[in-house]
Amino acid sequence: MIEQYENENWNANAKITDKKLRESDIAELAAERERFFIQRRKELIRRKLKNLNLTQQDFGKILGHQSKSYMSELINGIRPFSLKDLIVINQVLKIALTDLVPTFLAQSERAKIIKAIKQLDNPKLKFNREDLTIA
Repeated sequence: MIEQYENENWNANAKITDKKLRESDIAELAAERERFFIQRRKELIRRKLKNLNLTQQDFGKILGHQSKSYMSELINGIRPFSLKDLIVINQVLKIALTDLVPTFLAQSERAKIIKAIKQLDNPKLKFNREDLTIA
């Protein structure tokens, strides 16, 4: 899928506009931000588990997950934590929810929201490059 997109939009014959470059840069920054968030969350969880002398598998039992590979996928950000998982992690490991749940949106979601705000044409709704702000 990625290869097809790149062949259609980024090949030598494709017209690469400034807009495409900006969109690509924004998407790259968003992906890097997400990678950083997941890495930091993983380190926090592992540090707390180590301090409590718990393995990932032990903590998986607390969360109700029996599979060691499933727990690894959760901690490494391959699979999303459930809301229940996040609450248990918050309460048992004492990790703030803001460190467990990303508070930023994917670029595609931001674009949809910005488009909807523009269509509403409500002067009390505004947005900037970093976040969506309600006046």
